[in-house]
Amino acid sequence: MTWLSLPLLRRFGTGRVVTGGLLVTALGLGALAAAVSGPAWAYVLALVVVGAGAGLCSSPLSTLLTRVHRERTGRSGAGVNSTLRELASAGGVGLAGLALAVAAHGDGAPRPEEIVAAARGVFASVGAVLLVAAGVVAVPRRRGLSPRSTRSSRRR
Repeated sequence: MTWLSLPLLRRFGTGRVVTGGLLVTALGLGALAAAVSGPAWAYVLALVVVGAGAGLCSSPLSTLLTRVHRERTGRSGAGVNSTLRELASAGGVGLAGLALAVAAHGDGAPRPEEIVAAARGVFASVGAVLLVAAGVVAVPRRRGLSPRSTRSSRRR
């Protein structure tokens, strides 16, 4: 989706594209939560929506983080961005494992319905976090990070 994010960035600015990407990803996670025990096509469709949303906000977020860090601390932004992505990925796997472990109740392997409930809970929880993140991104904090900062900075 990076090929689509560039024209959207030019038209709407970083904040709006990132907010939209987070909202699409949250919508996809909600669909995943609903599709866990459903047909395979629904699960695949939900995964496509998650991927589209993540693709929309991935490139703009990387660019924004790199730009902000370059202004403040030199070129360490790319390293910080990479580290945070890896940490979030590992944390997500850990949370999913924790949810499945809790579903097992310590009495052996979890039953299929417990795994489905745990997966729904993980998808719904991460989706809720992304909704909050979209709300945070949607509210401009300072002039340099406003929703139209990318577009206005290119006009100068």
